[in-house]
Amino acid sequence: MAQLNSGPWQVFNAAWFKRHQNSLLSWLNGSWLKRKISRHLFRIDATEPLVELGPSYYVVKLDDTQRRANFRTHPKYAKRLYYSLLAYWWFLHFLDWALLDRFIPQLSFGLTDLNVKSADGEGGTTCDGYSARVVTAGASWTSIRTGSGTSQSNTTTAGTLTRITCHADTDKYYAIRRAGFSFNTAAIGAGSTVSAVVLNLYSTDTYHVNTYDTVDGSINVVSFAPTDPGTIAAADFNLFGTTIYCAKSYADYTVSNGYKTFTLDATGRADINKTGITVYGIRVGSDISGTGLTWKANADLAVGVRWVDYTGTASDPSMDVTYTSGTPAVYKPSPIIIA
Repeated sequence: MAQLNSGPWQVFNAAWFKRHQNSLLSWLNGSWLKRKISRHLFRIDATEPLVELGPSYYVVKLDDTQRRANFRTHPKYAKRLYYSLLAYWWFLHFLDWALLDRFIPQLSFGLTDLNVKSADGEGGTTCDGYSARVVTAGASWTSIRTGSGTSQSNTTTAGTLTRITCHADTDKYYAIRRAGFSFNTAAIGAGSTVSAVVLNLYSTDTYHVNTYDTVDGSINVVSFAPTDPGTIAAADFNLFGTTIYCAKSYADYTVSNGYKTFTLDATGRADINKTGITVYGIRVGSDISGTGLTWKANADLAVGVRWVDYTGTASDPSMDVTYTSGTPAVYKPSPIIIA
């Protein structure tokens, strides 16, 4: 999903959001009309007061020290800001290029780089996607589970989240797919205590062809340590963990299309990186245990998902983290200065 992390919106990086934080919050927490306009602009549904907004996350205040942060796998809020006021940003960019940067640099809006892909990394170090092992000729159950990955994608829009597929030949298997999601959770802070983590995935069509006789088809959140959390690779296939942080039955996941929530246990919560990138994986139950699977010719067990590359913002993968901060955040409104 490189195209989702590279573009002119990168000028609205972490430093830009920090520099204009008070101005942004004065709109997001202002009068009813201000809140309505600005939260719609950013596609923020939360009703609580916001205490922080970044390129790929926002944080709301629950009480004096408790916060809930919503994280995305891409710089959603930087892109919403860019696209919602597109004409305005390019007008300011033209003023910088034609006049201010050349003759009155002290009045520059700082948007000279709007037409280039400036280096920032916020959001670009995170992604969602899958790693899979596919053996056209078929392979044993052990080989298909433990062999090297052969394919991957970080740019799929909607399709298979996890999969186990039998080959036509007896006791051979064709493919296993595992999924991964990474989030920049540094906004939580080292001194905070995490009390709840919920991964939100939007389920779509499921594929259950020529059903297995026996199979653990549960959808499970596990640890995942890809070599690069910004690009899931085929070689990451064997870097998914086996400890289950949350399990959802196949029936629960496939009962209808829409958001499915995975509430992580204490072990899963402990995996939150409060100062950097957090990554979780998704695996089918039988893929984790290696048991409970009986071969059947061409049997296929898979569930669907909408990835971040899917058009629009209504079905993005996201993660909600509730935590208690070490010190209460102080919100000081100031006059709006958006550039």
